[in-house]
Amino acid sequence: MSNEQNELPEITRIYPTLPSILRKYERYGRQDAFRGSTQAEFEAWRKKSRATLWKLLGLDKMDTCALEPEIDEVVRLSTQEGGREMKTARGKAEKKGPDSTILRYHILIHTEPDITLSAYLLVPAPANADTPVILCPPGHNGDGKFTVAGVRGYRAIEESIEKYNYDFGWQLACLGYVTFCPDVRGFG
Repeated sequence: MSNEQNELPEITRIYPTLPSILRKYERYGRQDAFRGSTQAEFEAWRKKSRATLWKLLGLDKMDTCALEPEIDEVVRLSTQEGGREMKTARGKAEKKGPDSTILRYHILIHTEPDITLSAYLLVPAPANADTPVILCPPGHNGDGKFTVAGVRGYRAIEESIEKYNYDFGWQLACLGYVTFCPDVRGFG
């Protein structure tokens, strides 16, 4: 036996799952696909599909309540905040507004009785009622809304932003979009 340590164990047998998944898909997949040809058939299918999705997401189990929105903090930021210049596919930043600033609102919204959603709303200057809004949920990397909204000054957040280009909510705001960067329910 060699003194050299292998990086990973040797895999001598593969346990495939794809054939089983494909067989299940053939049996169960696309059972609710649209098969009509008229507008009326489409409207009926859409209504049924929305009800199915609503139930699958568990929204029928949620208790309703008043949103009671609260602005916890407002911070005015420069689009050059943190020294990251925002670039587009053409290689040049497309700044919106003469002062290139973004207002970062920390907001709280009640989603159910006794359950509060924490989020950042990034609003570039000068946004108006016609400015598109993009929902920017966090992924599985951690740090939730903080990395997505580009909140700087914390080592773990900085590392996620640099390693994974994770501040996409901030980047989209720098390009002129209003972005909503929430925490996942139960994580913030």
